[in-house]
Amino acid sequence: MRAGRARASLSCTLSCMTRPARPLPDHLRDETMSTAEALARGVAADRLRRADVVHPFHGVVMTGGRPRSIADRAWAFAQVMPASGWFSHTTSARLLGLPLPRSHEKGPLHVTVNRGTRAPRGAGVVGHQRELPPPSWSTLLVPTSTRELVPLRVATPGAAALTTASLLSLPDLVALLDALRLVDDSTALRDIDRMLDHSARRAGAAALRRALALSEPGVRSRAETHLRLT
Repeated sequence: MRAGRARASLSCTLSCMTRPARPLPDHLRDETMSTAEALARGVAADRLRRADVVHPFHGVVMTGGRPRSIADRAWAFAQVMPASGWFSHTTSARLLGLPLPRSHEKGPLHVTVNRGTRAPRGAGVVGHQRELPPPSWSTLLVPTSTRELVPLRVATPGAAALTTASLLSLPDLVALLDALRLVDDSTALRDIDRMLDHSARRAGAAALRRALALSEPGVRSRAETHLRLT
């Protein structure tokens, strides 16, 4: 009797796995949202486990396929990011369009939260706790791979430079600063100085000061920076 029930249960499980998924309603296609939001919008829990629904992070679902860019991944994690969280380190540099070595073009997202808030952990995310002088981030509209503009909390130029400084070699950090200055020299320098004034002994501050002394305005490429420093 028990064997018969077990076979029936296994048969049902295999049938559910192989049966084509019912298409999602139009208003839920090509969406990125938290699992909680998906359930609240009427998607059944078992429907979220079908192969056409992607789970890039714990508690996040994507119904339009896998993330194809850093903005796609950041927007996905933003659905469950702590209220005080913002994208920092090399993630913020990439979202700001700053040059990085290839070794940093992929990898986990870096998210910083205020001290006293639990830093996020999990596959694909590195969490940090840090207090920086406000504003340390701003909300930017960043294009995803589908060209949709999405709001992301991204480090200011100064906070991006400071948090990234300890992860880069000196030439690569100088190249990042050169790129920041090319966009808006005076604003970038003021923001970097503001961060250094309040972070003299923090991680990355000494490296950032050394790089700042070597940085120059008007440099148009990472290769040009490296050539200048050789």
